[in-house]
Amino acid sequence: MIGVLPGSDKQLGSEIVLLSAHYDHLGKVKGRIHPGAADNASGVAALLATAKELSRHRPKRTVAFAAFDCEEKMLLGSFAFSCRTDVVQAKIVGVVNVDMLGREFLDSVRETLFISGTERYPSIREEILRFGTNAHIRILPLGSDLVGPRSDHVAFESKGIPCLFFSCGTGVDYHAATDTPNTLDYSAIERSTQVILQTVAELAEMERHPVASKDAFDGEELRTVKTVLGEVIADYEKSAHSPKTIGDFRRLVRTVPISGPKPPDLAGFRALSEEAEGLRQKGGYSQGARERLVIDATGILAPYLLPVAERSKGSAEEKKNQMLLMQCLQSLYLNYGQEIMEGYREFVSQLLKYRPSPFRTMPKFKHEIYEIADRDIQFTQTENGKWRLNALANECTFRAGSRTLIWPLKSFGAHISAGSSSIDCEGTKEQIADFCLLNLRAERNNEVRSKQLRRLLDVVTGEHLNCDYRLLLKARLALGNFTDEPSWIAHCVESGSPELAMEAIKVAKGANDDRIRIAIDRIIVDRTVRSDVRAAAIKSAAKTSKSALQAVCDDKTMAYKLEYTPRLRPGYPFADRTAVRLFQPILEKEMRSWPDSSKTIGDSAKGQLRKIDRQPQAKRGA
Repeated sequence: MIGVLPGSDKQLGSEIVLLSAHYDHLGKVKGRIHPGAADNASGVAALLATAKELSRHRPKRTVAFAAFDCEEKMLLGSFAFSCRTDVVQAKIVGVVNVDMLGREFLDSVRETLFISGTERYPSIREEILRFGTNAHIRILPLGSDLVGPRSDHVAFESKGIPCLFFSCGTGVDYHAATDTPNTLDYSAIERSTQVILQTVAELAEMERHPVASKDAFDGEELRTVKTVLGEVIADYEKSAHSPKTIGDFRRLVRTVPISGPKPPDLAGFRALSEEAEGLRQKGGYSQGARERLVIDATGILAPYLLPVAERSKGSAEEKKNQMLLMQCLQSLYLNYGQEIMEGYREFVSQLLKYRPSPFRTMPKFKHEIYEIADRDIQFTQTENGKWRLNALANECTFRAGSRTLIWPLKSFGAHISAGSSSIDCEGTKEQIADFCLLNLRAERNNEVRSKQLRRLLDVVTGEHLNCDYRLLLKARLALGNFTDEPSWIAHCVESGSPELAMEAIKVAKGANDDRIRIAIDRIIVDRTVRSDVRAAAIKSAAKTSKSALQAVCDDKTMAYKLEYTPRLRPGYPFADRTAVRLFQPILEKEMRSWPDSSKTIGDSAKGQLRKIDRQPQAKRGA
């Protein structure tokens, strides 16, 4: 629902300041109504009060008031609004979003209003801090990416518009049926609304647009983190050791098991507080230091920011994995927030266009982010004169579409996957160039990935090879006097570089070429070749020669070892990267429990022989 207050100035009146708050909530869940008093009737009340006050004396710029729905459904309301043609064409110069007022963050941080989005606009932040002082409410700034995509302003952040987000943060009744009007601090809501009103008025009256600063982060965010953690720790210790009144006792019983930090978590809270203070004393922090702080904060605070119904679900192991996933997603948002949100906007736009239903389909949608940052590429010479390539690719893919269940009924679904993949090879420069070219071959029809993989080839060769796989292959065949692609792949299989051989075997899977088959057979029977390469050769195709498999049935060599995985080796250059640091223990555990981890080369050969014997005669190999 939109209301527009036209600007009073002829020139500035065409520019728009948008004030938003979502009016939807969860409705009835398991038979219980969830009123959503803090989340977000309080924000709508602030929006209406601001609209009423501003209408008494129209500011220079136009102010639009947007009450969004579907915020609780992946921000669909605000993103759908941002896809409208008239909104795309509008001159929106600032967005102020309000979501949750009148409560205490973690039921411990009192008389506080958090503001995110001012990190690049220090002049606006100073004004808002002054507004808070005048209204007798404390303002604590946080970075937008630390807060994450938690409310409707996110729909506009990727457009380069200054977006400010006001909130008191989550409390014990977040997404609970107990989020009722009697739990609100109406004085805090009124004082918060004064700050919001003055902020909107300032944006609507200032002569010039706010100028973004290059230095996005300083000590303000660090002070906020230290302040919040210190007050949560102090509040817990006070209430846990001296519940002097019945009210204190009830509050202790109610909050500690659900939202307050339990004793085992206090050490983590203190460590995070000390980390923030240490960075603050240094006078700021680098991108890497800030990312580590944000990821650590996500892991420690995330359990207390979840809805009540989600906090007790799952086993301890499942909760740990969920926290790791949240940390990984937070890392991706820190580095690729704008790209992720633009991809989501494309999805919402397609959703609005086709409006899938049980009787209506939607074309498949895919938005992919795949990047290998310069800092995540290392190409170095080893002590034995060989070369080593280590690269780390960050990836995030969003897919959606419809499929037929039982004609004519359709099923619509969406899925997001994220993570990192390592690209590692050791050998001569020529072998590593072949390895990069094989990786490019595997992704030759994916321009997003091909563009990044060509960069690796540029690093290895020292040349800028801005051409597709077909032309690069032609040049490689000519350079190596290969007759065709299969002869080059067979050469890579027997190259002597384990990583190159593995990649070539993967590419060769299912290939019907005698030269490749013979090369794979030679790898299988050569007991000097690394065992995981031989195991991959054994499993590569059902057309593998039975004689080669029979020759190694007695081989007791273990097929897989942890040290074969570059990410698990000591000295791995990207061990401090967030995704590696978070998921390395899980990767190691999964590899230890992998069904094939206890197999020998002989076991693999026998299994492949059984597989060949089960195939029809026409498909069997020699």
